Formats: sequence, C-alpha cells, structure tokens
Amino acid sequence: MMASDLASGVLGALTATVPENARSVSIPFTIAPSDFTFPAGGSRVTLKIEVTDLDGGRISVAGLASTARGASRPTSLRAGSNGLLVTVPAGDFAVRVNARAGDSLQAVVRLAGDVNGDYAVDSQDLQLIASARGSRAGQPGYIAAADLQNNGRIDSTDLLLARRNLGAASSARAVSLSLAINAEQDPEQDREVVDSAVTLVGRAEPGAVVTLVNETSGAAGGKTVAGADGGYAFANVPLALGTNTYQVASVSDLGQKAALTQTFTRVASQGAAMTSTERMAHFNLTNIKGMAYTPEPSDFAPGTPNPPNPYFDSDFFNSYYTPMWSSAQGIQGFTSNGRAVNGRGDLKSMESLGVDFLHIYNWNSQRDHTTFLQTLVADGMTVNVPISNYVFSLPMNGALGNPPYRHQLSYVQEIFNQVYPNWRSGDTKPVAGISMWSIGNEPDNTGGDIMPDAVAKVAQMIVYLEDQANIPDGQRLPITVPLSWATSYGGTSYSNPTPSVGAVEALYAAFNATTDFTASAMNLRNPVSEPYTAVQMTVPKLPSDFFATRFVWANNPVGNDVAGFLGLQQVGYAPYNHPVGANAQIPWSTIPMIFYEVGATSIETDPKNPPKSPETQAATDKKQLADMATARGNGQNLNFYGGAVFQSLDQTTHKVGSESGFGVQAFKRVNSRFSYQTITDASQYVLSFISNTWRLDDITPKPALKVVRDAFKG
Repeated sequence: MMASDLASGVLGALTATVPENARSVSIPFTIAPSDFTFPAGGSRVTLKIEVTDLDGGRISVAGLASTARGASRPTSLRAGSNGLLVTVPAGDFAVRVNARAGDSLQAVVRLAGDVNGDYAVDSQDLQLIASARGSRAGQPGYIAAADLQNNGRIDSTDLLLARRNLGAASSARAVSLSLAINAEQDPEQDREVVDSAVTLVGRAEPGAVVTLVNETSGAAGGKTVAGADGGYAFANVPLALGTNTYQVASVSDLGQKAALTQTFTRVASQGAAMTSTERMAHFNLTNIKGMAYTPEPSDFAPGTPNPPNPYFDSDFFNSYYTPMWSSAQGIQGFTSNGRAVNGRGDLKSMESLGVDFLHIYNWNSQRDHTTFLQTLVADGMTVNVPISNYVFSLPMNGALGNPPYRHQLSYVQEIFNQVYPNWRSGDTKPVAGISMWSIGNEPDNTGGDIMPDAVAKVAQMIVYLEDQANIPDGQRLPITVPLSWATSYGGTSYSNPTPSVGAVEALYAAFNATTDFTASAMNLRNPVSEPYTAVQMTVPKLPSDFFATRFVWANNPVGNDVAGFLGLQQVGYAPYNHPVGANAQIPWSTIPMIFYEVGATSIETDPKNPPKSPETQAATDKKQLADMATARGNGQNLNFYGGAVFQSLDQTTHKVGSESGFGVQAFKRVNSRFSYQTITDASQYVLSFISNTWRLDDITPKPALKVVRDAFKG
C-alpha cells in the first residue's frame, strides 16, 4: 500500500488568518459527542493536528487552549511539521499558533492512528503500523500516516499511541460545499432561469450551520442547518435580471469553515422588453468600477499627418497597439531598436486596481479589436463601444466620401458588425467584452453643433440594424449618451438647475419625436462588396418605449462636487433623481444613472482658481469615490450604478491647462524628457495609409492611483 493511498481520513481542515499587527492566532475547534465514538471505556480521543502556513511563512504551534476538563497536555510533533498530538474530551478547544501578521493558516485534523484513512482506529491500523515499524522516511515500507509523531521513523511509541486510541471513530468529514438552483426551476442545471425568486439547494457536512449572502447587493440571504444527509435549502431567494452572485458558507460541529461562491443568471422571459434598469442588471452593469482609458502617447497630435499619423483615429484598443495594453512578453510582430517588445500591461494594471469597466472614446472598424477584447475579458472587464462625435460630421445621404465611413449609417453599420460579428449565421450575441453602446461625448457641450435630434437619429440607426439582424431583446445592449455638467442643452427650452437634467429632457423629447428618415449605407446582406454601392434605406422612428427600455443616463461631473447631485447634502439644486421643475413624464427615480467621468485634475494654470497638485487631485478623487459608495449604500439611490474615473493617463501634449492633468498616471520623464520606446509594427495590423512606428511611453503613478485601488478593492 502506497503512502499516498493513506491520505484520507481528514476530519476537518480548519482555517484562520493572523490579524494585522499581531503575531499569533487561535484556531478554534469543537469535539461534539455526537460526532465521535471514544475508545472503549474512555471519554477522550487522541487527535493529530498539523498546521500549515498557506502563504509560505514560518510558524510554530504554541499549544492548546481549552475550557474542558480532562484534556491531556499536548505533545508537539517534530521534524518541522508544526503540529500537536492531543488527547481531549468533548468540549471547545483552540490551537495557538505563532505566525506572520496577515498570513492564512490551515489546521488539518485526523484521528491519531487512523492509518488507512477510514475514520476509525482498529486492528487493521495497528497491523499497518506494526508492519512498518523500524522503517524511516524514504525507505521501503515507510508509511507517513503511521508516523504519528512525525519524527521520520516508525517505532514502538507510534504503535503505543495508536493502541491507546483503539476503538475511536468519527463521523466528521472535511467540508465539501455545493450550491445550485433546485432542479424543478433549473432542469438543465446551467444556473440560468427566468424566475425572479428561486430555491437554492446544496450539501454541506451534516449538522453544519450554513449561511447565504448576496454578494451582488450585500444583503443577507438567511441561515439554516444541514440535515442528517448534509442537504440544505434556501427558499424564495431573489434574482435580479442579469447576473447574481451568492456566497454560501458553512461551519461544522468541529469548527471547520468552508465557503463557495456561485453566480446565477436571470434572463428576461419572452414578451415585453426589459426596462433600462433590468438591462443594466442583465449585462452586469449595476456596480461599475470603471476607468476612462486614455492611453494617448506623449507625441499624440490628432489630425497631424506628418508622416501619416498612426494615431489619426484615437483608437488604441486594437491589435496594432498590442504592446500598449497587453502584458505579454516578446510580442510577435513588434520590435524596438531591433529587439523584441514586452507589453506595458495596461489592462492587467487596470485589473489590479479593481476596475471592471473601461470607458473609451473612439472605435474604428478598420482596426482589429479581437485580441484586445479577449484580453479584456480574461482580465475581468468589459467596455463600451462608442459612436464618437465624428459620426455627426458625415453626410446622411448624397455624395460619397472616402472608405469606409462614407455616410452616417455606414459608419454605425461597420461598428455594429464588429459588435455582432456573427449575426448573419444566426449568432445574435454581442461579442464577449462589449456591454454598452455610447453615442457621442458631451453633445450638450458642443455649442449647438450636435443637437438632440441628431443624437436620436444615431439611436434610430442602432435599433434599425438590430431589427434587420433579428437581435433578440435579451442581446440588445444598453445605450447611453455621455452628458456634461451643464444645466441646459440647445438653449433655454431645456434647462434645469440640476446638472444634465435639461439635457435628459432634451433627449427624451427628441427620442419621442423621431420620424422615419432615409439614409445611405452599404447593402446589409452583402456589406463587403466593392466598389461601394450606396443603398437608400428607410430608418424607422424609435419605438415609444425606447427611453424606458434602452436609455442610460451618463453624467460627466469631473472635478465638481457630486455630493449634492447624489442627494448627500443640500446645495443650490435638487438631487438628480428628484429634480425640481423637471418634466414630470420622465421617471427620474428609476432611470439608470452612472458617472462616465469622475475625478479631478492635478494642474491649474488659471490664477483665479485655487492651485492644484497631485495631492489635491487625490483628495478630491477620494471624496468623490467615497460619496459614490455612500450613495450606492444608503437606499436613496437604488439606480445609481457607479462610474468611471477620469482618466487613466495625463493628456500632456494635446491638452492645455487643467485639461492636461486628470490622469491617475503620468508620463515618466528622465532629465525632463519623456521616457519611451519607439515601436516598429511589422504585423498584419498596420493600415496601409499610416506609419508603422509609434511611441510606447513609460508611465508612473500619481497619488490618485492608490485612491482608486483603495476605493475599488477596499
């Protein structure tokens, strides 16, 4: 019999974490009479307890604490095994362990002498010990489980200890947890249902106390006790549309703890469209911890074709810029001074901050975004797909422009085909990693260049393309229009003291006033045919429930104080969800609300304003993020779903004044010069009309970076 065959028989695996600023911890356990059969004629059982530091630190077992009478003085195990042999009666005990602060420890408990791992000490175990007596570790015949003293040899003392425990047995087992929706509601057991309330069932150790917590909302889900067969159930557990994460935890009679996290998805039933709130939940956007990702290099100069500018479209979220956002080493197709290039790892850095959503500003369908999205998903994030302000400069009909963005509808259509790349073959799911549409950026702050009806037309195009591609409601993304902190949009007709309320009123009116219009685009069923042939299409008006089922209110407060907007303190205007004097037909308290740009600048060049610094930036960011967390937890902002910090990197070379200092990271400089590599891209992702060289900057954190990490990761 191999030693590895004798590794079962674990009664429990007890865990504990050494508190910060401490050097020891007690690991409690309980000997319950119902769980143990004591040796014949006795009332005590001998246990072997071995402690491990799961973080690799050095530990020492200091002893056993007990309030029970009859516990023998513990015998320390040797050979560096960090454990004890203890003979104890029924009662409560704790193993005292010296270890490094913050380390996680595990104490494994077995019956001393249970060599064959059948949870009992009997004659078979004594025979195994006797047969191995005289052997040492590494020699033939040595059985680790028979070495009760852990001293590397099996001798008469091991046999004596086992004989004293002869007849001991236990029904305790190392905890194994499970959690699922009951089979009647989820017959396929794929954790996806349409029910708004379900019964969650599972198994734990018999008699264990089991608790349930909704990790999505933080709400307690109840407590129960596992039955004689280990089964347990929680009835009427609520599921919101979208993903719902629950954690179940158990504590056995012995005191061992176990936890399991499981995600369940509620999908919309066939019929009525989801509301905007339900849609945000469906795409897991109800607790956004986002970042406005702006990785423009230090030589970024939009619109400068000298040589043909590789940054012409401000789209860095594609394979051409892999070394910027990937953390891979020696990336194929990229060199710097003839050497292989390692990725800067922007996405992995975002993940380390706790970021789960990226707000980006440009998307060029000529670029290949596949690898970027795959890496994004692997790092636990999603992204919006922007229809940028550029769309509004294109003609709706008439003369053809240059490929590929000849007309507005073509521009939207090309991007749509990257969001839903397989719709022609019947796969109507958006590509993994994409969770929201955004139309424009602060159209209410363009001096009248982009009016609400123009925004509404783009929304019509998205819905039209969805209809043509037969995208079901459950696969249609939320749509947002990022708005500024302004109090009006398009003149005095739509204004309100509460920032962006007037803009929402203007959009609401525009969405409801849409009419059919004609637009030129490529043939939807044969979009790759060239030369480009403009086809006149009739784009229908928006459905009457568009605002209620698709619209998400996104506001860009940047450095402004958000406490009043969120109703946390009284200011000169009412909170966003109860604006005074606003259109009463708009359901203000139920519109999904997110901040798309929250954060402060570290630079101030206007002498009329208070000076700014990286420290003042961090302080403002900290307050804004704390106010957002308070609003999400106070029960008064049920549809406030978090937001994105503005922004990932300073925009030093193409913005001036305060606009250049919003990044939570800055360009690294050496002797006042930017530190960077010049990347040569020899990959297949270079567009024919742009340069194949670009700048990969070294970057350095600002104090605000830690503020974001603390807020998002705790």
